[in-house]
This record gives sequence, structure tokens and C-alpha cells, in this order.
Amino acid sequence: MRSRDRYRIFHMCPTLSDLKRTVAALPLILFLFAIAQNEYLFVPIVCAVGIACVAVLGISFRIIRRTGAHTPFWIIVFLCVYNAPMVLGGYTYLGAWLFLLAPILFAVGFWSIRKSHMALRIATGVVAVSIFGIFSLHFHRNLDFDHTLRRCEREQKKLSPVVELVDAQKHPYDFTIVDGVGKSPEASDGAGREKLVAAYGLDDRLRVFDGLTGALEKEIRFPREGAVQRLIATPDDSFVYAPPWGRRGRREEIYRIDVKKWEIIDTVPVNYLATSKNDPDNEVNGCRNVFEVILDGNIIYALCEVSHSLVKISALNHQIIGELKLPGRDAYDMVFDPVQRRIISTDFWSPNLVVIDVDRFSIDRTLRVGWSSFGIALHERKLFVARPLAREVVEIDADTLEIVRRIEVGYGVRDLEIDKRRGLLFAGNYYDGTVDAVDVQNGERVARLFVGSLLRGISLCVDGRFLYCATGCGVKRVEIDNWLGVKY
Repeated sequence: MRSRDRYRIFHMCPTLSDLKRTVAALPLILFLFAIAQNEYLFVPIVCAVGIACVAVLGISFRIIRRTGAHTPFWIIVFLCVYNAPMVLGGYTYLGAWLFLLAPILFAVGFWSIRKSHMALRIATGVVAVSIFGIFSLHFHRNLDFDHTLRRCEREQKKLSPVVELVDAQKHPYDFTIVDGVGKSPEASDGAGREKLVAAYGLDDRLRVFDGLTGALEKEIRFPREGAVQRLIATPDDSFVYAPPWGRRGRREEIYRIDVKKWEIIDTVPVNYLATSKNDPDNEVNGCRNVFEVILDGNIIYALCEVSHSLVKISALNHQIIGELKLPGRDAYDMVFDPVQRRIISTDFWSPNLVVIDVDRFSIDRTLRVGWSSFGIALHERKLFVARPLAREVVEIDADTLEIVRRIEVGYGVRDLEIDKRRGLLFAGNYYDGTVDAVDVQNGERVARLFVGSLLRGISLCVDGRFLYCATGCGVKRVEIDNWLGVKY
């Protein structure tokens, strides 16, 4: 072998410095790779293919140019860009500060290696912005360092006397109310009284509370992976349906819970056949991450977030009737309009609502309301749609589907609840941690109350006395008359 060829091969070999940098970068690469399985833009295989392409290009560059390619660094850059949904999500917690902080972080990264060539400097700025955004997401969303910083303890001191802490278990997501089953609401043993069922989206449990006293009565653990984020009770209050989110397409199903025994009695298959329970790989549709459920007589509609699809299922024999692919990016919530016989679905990665004709099981149309829509509610032929980043609720005529007006609310409006007796719309603001009470007739806000940050869900009890709030630091409830006074 000629000396020139030996030199070329030797120069291609990684140096000790290369190995040290790779080992140092490995923990960050593994962390970014783990969160890159989010599926908000692409399926996870795209992430692995992307990393492989970056590695191949780095090796090729080293062979051809016979110089260092900084391959681990460019893998980090790729993963930061791939995790853009997580990065953007982290900055939304900062509100207006993001417009100041992001450029500063980019500048710090850019100038930290000012002697390097331009591509490396820009990439370092991107990494600085991305790493902070991901840190912000975990810090705020998961209440990291709560014990050290006493975040929930400090929040409790800020609450108004009208806000009562019912349960301190962190991260409740959603509620459903189960009315009494034939006994007096004042039954001494509590049986038959109104129940509040809470789902904890970062944990594998449900909790059942007495709707009158707020006392914890039962805790239900789930047998398999996936944490429930949404709940719905049947019209006769016999069962509660609970879809475990996070299965990523593997054995998507809905738990059916008997409210008399408070036990999971069976499951409703969503992407596999009911006759193939022992074969979880026998998928019959592409549902990924079932998120929300609607009941229409003997039909169950299951909304799948990541696959952005709607699955139609028989409530009688649990057989799958069909699947409908929806336009958009990530489905979030839906409401059923029994008059027009249609379902309206929101989307937090799209500017459009999707309108589905349930009888034909087909897409009727899309309706542009503005980028990112979350909760949706129907009241007296009016649709109300929450747009968190725009700090507004869009009011739409349910028959003509024309936008009537846009109602200003708090930052991060996420869940909506209608108080028919008082004629009020309650808007739960996730980032602000406030609840707005809005007059549904004139669209004017009549009151605002801080109940706690990370306000994911709100629910009104049957008699309208309490408004229950699912905040990051636990379940709170507000006695509405004490808050709003006699006017409402």
C-alpha cells in the first residue's frame, strides 16, 4: 500500500478528541431522540432515518474531504429541528417573553463560537434556542422541581377564598359528571349521589369524588400502558368511557367502566377487531393515540389525535364500522350536533375545523377559524371554539357555520363549559390559570378568577353549584354563587 493511501486511511480514523466529543454528546443525543418520538409532525421512523442520513453524510464528508465533520453535533442540530413542536410548545409558556428571549439565546449561541464558519455558528444558535424551549416545556408542563421550588405551595397562597382544593394529586386533565342513579342526592351513605370522575393524564389512574362533598371515594388503576386524558359518561350514567392515550397505534382501545362497581368491565377496540383480542398486531385501521369519544345512540365515534382520523364503532357488539381520515395535522376535540347530524372537530396544528356528516360518514367541509383550535362546545345553536394562542373564543352559528364574533378571553384558553341556567360560558385558560365567565348573549366577560396554572379541564356539576377545575397542582372547585354573587 502506498504511503499516500496509508495517510488517507489513517486520517479517516476518529481521533481521541473525536471519541471524547462523541461520548460527551451522547446523553444529549439520547434525550433528544427520546422526545423525538412525539409523532406530532412525522412517525418515529422518520427520526431514525434522519439521524442515519446525517451520520452517513458526516462519514462521507470525512472520507472525501479528509477533515472533521462534527457528526455528533449535526445529529444534535437535526434532532433540535425535528423537535420543533416541543420547542415551540416550551416557548408558548413564556408568552410575550419569547419574542425577546429567543433572539437573545440565538445570539448567545451564534457568538459563542464566533471564530468558526457561518454554518456552525447558525447551527449553534438554533441549538441554544431549541434546548431552552425543550427545558421550558418540561419545567412548566410537568411541574419539575416542584418540591424544591414549592410551586404548588406558593400557588395555593394566591388563591381566592372561593377556590377550594379538593385533591392535591398533580396533573388532573379532564372530568365527567355521573348523576345519581335513582337515590336521593342527600342519601346518607353517599350511594346514588352525583359523582365527579377525574382523569390524570400523566398517570395511569382515575379518581372518583363525591360531587357534593368533594371527598375521594375510589381510585381506579389501568392495567396497560397509556394514560387517560378524556372521559365521557353515557347518557343514562351507566358507564364511563375512558380512552388511554399514548399507545402510538398499538392496540388502541377504550376502557368501559361500570359506575355501580367502579370497575373496568371490558374494552372497546378502536384499531383492531374485537374477535382478535389475543392478536394486538392485527390492526384494521391507522388510528394512533385515540383521544376523544362521542356517543350517538348505538354508535361510538373515536377521534384519533396523531393519525387525525375518526373511527366509527358499534356500541352493541364493539365491531368497527369504518374509519374516516380527516384533513389537518393533529385532532384535539370534537362536539356532536344532533340537529344537523354532524360532528365538528378542532385541530391544534391547523387553522381549520373539520365538519363531518355522521349519517354519510364523510367530510362535509372545513371551516377556517384561525391557527390552532382546542376545546369546542355547543349551546343553543351556537358553537364556541377555543383558540389558545389568540386568547379568544370564536362564536359560530351552528346552522350556517358562519363566524358570528370573536370573544376575548385569557391566554391559553383550552376547555369550555356552558352554564345554561345562568347563561354563561366558562373558559378555562391553561397558561394564565384563570377562568373567565362570559355572558353568552353579548359576549362580554363578567368575571375572571385565578384557580391555578396548567388549567386543562373544567366541569360544571349537575345542579350548577360548583365549577370543578383540573389544574397542574390538583383538583379545585369554585362555588359559583360565592364567586359571582346574586347577579347570576
